[in-house]
Amino acid sequence: MARLSFENGYPKTAYVGSCALIAVVHDNKLFVANSGDCKGVLLRQKDADTMVNINISKTFSANKKYEQERLTKEFKNEKDVFVCKRGDSKACYVKGGLMPSRALGDFRLKHKEFNFHTFR
Repeated sequence: MARLSFENGYPKTAYVGSCALIAVVHDNKLFVANSGDCKGVLLRQKDADTMVNINISKTFSANKKYEQERLTKEFKNEKDVFVCKRGDSKACYVKGGLMPSRALGDFRLKHKEFNFHTFR
């Protein structure tokens, strides 16, 4: 398998990422998959006049305590694995630059060979 490298090609692609959420109903069952800070909510009718919302996904964001704990445990030697700006937990970023803690793409945060550019 060829090794991916953007050193001579398109370095900005190492900075591109995305979050996604998909929900599928099959045989009267709901299947949900997500990455990043997407939020899935199902509305259910409680009675004739009332709807209730049911969370159907988990948010993967550096703002969430459970994700901060997971990142700290998984990347023990990285003191800056998440950085909270403004001193509160509502502005936290993976490596100081990405709020979703799980995303598609964003190779600069996942592979050393893509983390050689200084632009943002």
